[in-house]
Order: sequence, then structure tokens, then C-alpha cells
Amino acid sequence: MEKHKKNHSTLILLNVIAGLLLSTWLMPATRHFWDIIDAKVFYFLNGWVATNHVAQIFWAITNYRPFDIIPFLFLLSTCCIADFFIPKAQLKSACILLFFTMILLLILRIIMYKLFGVHRASASLSLAPAYLLKALVPYIQSKDASSHSFPGDHAAVIFVWIGFMWIFAKNNYYRLLAIIIGSFFILPRLVAGAHWFSDDFVGGLFVAIIAIAWTCFTPLTNLIIEKTLPILNFCLNKLVPRAILTRTFERG
Repeated sequence: MEKHKKNHSTLILLNVIAGLLLSTWLMPATRHFWDIIDAKVFYFLNGWVATNHVAQIFWAITNYRPFDIIPFLFLLSTCCIADFFIPKAQLKSACILLFFTMILLLILRIIMYKLFGVHRASASLSLAPAYLLKALVPYIQSKDASSHSFPGDHAAVIFVWIGFMWIFAKNNYYRLLAIIIGSFFILPRLVAGAHWFSDDFVGGLFVAIIAIAWTCFTPLTNLIIEKTLPILNFCLNKLVPRAILTRTFERG
């Protein structure tokens, strides 16, 4: 009963925080401040690639779409290897909830994009001067622009990961490490101007908070884990070689 009450309170709190965050971006009275922050952050970060060719190559590589597989594999490993970031006892529960959170994240993204029409061109297409990585490093097809940049999908996924590390990580050291690593993975799109600061820290954070709240802190959370765990165990036993299974989910 105590845990149920705590989850109920957390669910309400997270929804209130997410709602207030998004409202500051939607309301004209406060949107002005986000526009100022967006411009200042863009000019500061995008200025890093103005003249330094090494920086241009580095950020072009990190914005090259196939490069996204590197942070994806790292984030995946933290949720699939026992006692890496998440304790063995909680690993399967975390994986199950992460799966459903990502589905809800996709649904929320579609709702915001299709129904609410909350989208805009990226900073690199809206402000001048803008140093476009494709022009500076033409032999690397990096993502440096978007016609529909809100909310930040890339950042939303990373915020979900940070949230899960905050909930399930072994201790505060790993929680802090997750914030640092996640911030670095978000940075490339901001440097390139493919997203505004508020695309990520309002739009991306909003959908991440809502998705986490409605999968990890509802009365259905334990039921989801209970009903899905046998399916996960069956799939692991049938599809994953025992040697790999021992080194990942069952290491300890």
C-alpha cells in the first residue's frame, strides 16, 4: 500500500512537472525567454565549428547518422548487462519497462507531431550566421538541419535512458555518470543546429517524462512486469545462446 501511494504521488508529480515545462514553451508570455535561450545556446555551441577544422570533423562525425549506432549500443549494454549500471536483480524488470516506455514515447511523438502541429525548422535553418557541417565537411553527410525539429526525438530517447538509470542504477555514482554521458550524446545535434535547445530540453524532456511516468509509476507497473516476465524468459531461453545469456542477464 505504501509503495502504491508513493508511485501514485510520483505519477502526479511527474505529469505536473512535464505539463508546466511544456506550458512555458507554448505560452507567449514565457516563450520569449525560451527563444532567447535558444538563440544564445545555438550561437555559442555552433561557434565551436566556425574556424577549427578538427572540431568541424569531430562534430560532423558525431552527427553522421550511422555514428548513432555507437551511443545506441552503449545505452543498450547498460540495460542488458547485469551489474554494469543496473543490479542483476532489477535488470529484467528494467528491460521490460524500457520496452513499453519506448513504445509510449513513439506514440507521444506522433501525437505531438501529427495532432498538435508542434514543430518548427531547426536553428541552423532559422538563424544567421549558421555554420553548416555539411558545407564545412562536405565528405561527411552529417545531420545539421531539420524542417521539423520539435520535439527532439534523439534527446527524448536519451532522456528516457537517463531516467531509467536514475530509477534503477546501482548508486548515485552511476546516476551522475548517466547524466554526464547522456548530456554528451545530446550535444552533437545542438552544436550542428539540427535542434534548438528547447527542442531537447522542453519537447524531448516532456515526452520522456510522460512516458516514464505512465510506465514506471502506475498501478499497472507491477502487473506489466509480472505478465511480461515469462515471455521475456521464454524468448531468452529459446533465442539467446546460454553462454551469452550467462554473461548478460544472468551474470553475477
